[in-house]
Amino acid sequence: KGFTLIELIAVISIVSVLAVATVQSIGPMRGNELSAASRVVSSLMAVARSEAISRNTLTRFMVISEWPGKENRNYRLVSVWAYDNVEAVWKQSTKWEELPTSVTVDPLPAANYSVDNSPQDYFTKSDDNIFSTEINGATVQARFIEYLPTGASRAAKDVAAETWLALVSASGVVKGPDGVSHSNWSKISSNSLTGRIKVTWP
Repeated sequence: KGFTLIELIAVISIVSVLAVATVQSIGPMRGNELSAASRVVSSLMAVARSEAISRNTLTRFMVISEWPGKENRNYRLVSVWAYDNVEAVWKQSTKWEELPTSVTVDPLPAANYSVDNSPQDYFTKSDDNIFSTEINGATVQARFIEYLPTGASRAAKDVAAETWLALVSASGVVKGPDGVSHSNWSKISSNSLTGRIKVTWP
């Protein structure tokens, strides 16, 4: 016995409702991962600034940029390091934190995230802030934003008004429960003079 037209319409209607519900649930999930990653990054930058002031030393918010053989972790591992003035070496202050799989630090600023963001102030625009270290026997490279004992920050010798980075979702764009599409990225900036950290959204 076959299906009647009414039964087919009923099944199609149910599938359509479930599909819409699934799409709407995926959007907020990706947005939540971006929010979580933004909190991790901004919190670690705040830790780096606080340590620089309290310990009267240089600190660095690090982002792994090149890990041979583990490229999927590039720009997804972050940590805080501090300079030991006695031993004259950099030491890791916090463990490596891994961002959610759908989120990464953008290696280069996309053309004009917005008119308020200057690509020349992006934290990877200079080679002044490349640091090498070892993880599990592998030599890796990291990019960093450095904090001074005054609380000020910098990523290059030529200090700009701010240094910033962008966290982006692999999806690029998400659609919220309201059905409206939003660019899925956040800007995290550090004021060069005060080190004040700010998170902004498109």
